[in-house]
Amino acid sequence: MKAGTYVCADSRLIEAEHLTVDESALTGESLPIAKTVEALANYGLGLAERTNMVYMGARVTGGQGLAMVVATGPSTELGLILKLTGETGSPETPMERQLARVGRQLVLACTGICGVILGIGLLRGLGLVEMLQTAISLAVASVPEGLPAVAATTLALGVLRMRRHGVIIRKLEAVETLGCVQTICLDKTGTLTLNRMEVAFVHCSGRRLEFSAGAFLDGGRLFHASGDATMRKLSEICVLCSETAIERRAGQYAFNGSSTENALVQMALHVGIHPIALRSQYPANRMIGRSQDRNFMCSLHEVAHKGSGSFQGKLLVAVKGSPNEVLTMCRWHICDNKRVPLTETDRSRKRAENDEMAGAVLRVLGIAYRERKSIERGARVESDLVWLGLVAMADPIRGGVSDTIRAFHRAAIDTVMITGDQRETASAVGRTLALNRNGPLRVFESTRLADLDEIGEQDISEHAQVFARVSPVNKLQIVQALQRVRKVVAM
Repeated sequence: MKAGTYVCADSRLIEAEHLTVDESALTGESLPIAKTVEALANYGLGLAERTNMVYMGARVTGGQGLAMVVATGPSTELGLILKLTGETGSPETPMERQLARVGRQLVLACTGICGVILGIGLLRGLGLVEMLQTAISLAVASVPEGLPAVAATTLALGVLRMRRHGVIIRKLEAVETLGCVQTICLDKTGTLTLNRMEVAFVHCSGRRLEFSAGAFLDGGRLFHASGDATMRKLSEICVLCSETAIERRAGQYAFNGSSTENALVQMALHVGIHPIALRSQYPANRMIGRSQDRNFMCSLHEVAHKGSGSFQGKLLVAVKGSPNEVLTMCRWHICDNKRVPLTETDRSRKRAENDEMAGAVLRVLGIAYRERKSIERGARVESDLVWLGLVAMADPIRGGVSDTIRAFHRAAIDTVMITGDQRETASAVGRTLALNRNGPLRVFESTRLADLDEIGEQDISEHAQVFARVSPVNKLQIVQALQRVRKVVAM
């Protein structure tokens, strides 16, 4: 396996070199998962916690690896989802239940009436065969033959009316069902969100900049990042310390890499950085990826054209990763476009800024660099770094989703979010979308589903607004539980 390829079968890793895999289709995790070859201590872990396994349909976003196939085709986790989908039937619609009830009532009423008429005819001395023919004729005549045609015509008119509102419906019965919905279940990744990382904030030179719609805002005022030397250096390090492949097609840039690194390069474009030209000016000499015991990435670059760029010297060391780990390797930081020593007070402020953004369920990266004349044999290249700043990213909410959720609530329809993401991320999205309708947000983790009794299942089905750490199989369990308590349409 290598970056950009798709996993073709469920496999156990036997070699992994900085391997990261996007498993959002199976787990709902927006971020790529770092993989290892180490054996797992516990059994029965969820898909997202099985770090020594890769699954069919997942995309390799970084590094490389070798794995032994353990399941193919229908036996894979993806195949299991398809199997469950094929075996699961749609529940009866309210109209189908009502028509079935009316049919039973008609049968009972007609049977009783025909029986009474048959008895009366026999008492009056009429022939048995003659009265049987009369009773059967009455029974046949009582069947409402036009009812199915009337129901189908009414539903077809409903489909045409919904089409005028821009709604396309495949099945006729769905028109009537939509009017009876009490609860709608929604996936998070790719449905409520865009399933791609975007830069939300940048903390640089003592200021926090908001990045929105391609523009940087400083306290609500437009900030010209292209004219700030520190911001340019930070953006250039984001482009250089990256495994994202960049191509120019028809005047547009095309990126092939992890969603995190793609977002960083996209941000650099809005700072005025030309990534292909920048990489030719600072060609990569060596790339050291993240691993189990080092939560940062480091790249070593030669300075091809001295005196024409932001960095001088012979070699450039670019680092990005966990803010706390990167900060411990830094000795300097940029203040008023000057390199000054990094004091303990400065470190505390940067840690506090990191904690604040991480508390808002943002993925935060620390960015640093160092210019060197040479690298001594056996020396660590990522020491005595210069701190540049923090970059916070998030999987943004899809446009119009908040208005749609509010419309559901105005129509007295409950909304339930089911996601494979972690509890903290799911809670943040749930609060942003006001799934709790300004009340307490109830979040339930799927790891407890197996231990629920009937009373607990009913309580959760009636009150939970968010389900976190949910696998595709768990999603089916949750929807079926909700269908037993409430009428549900799964989206």
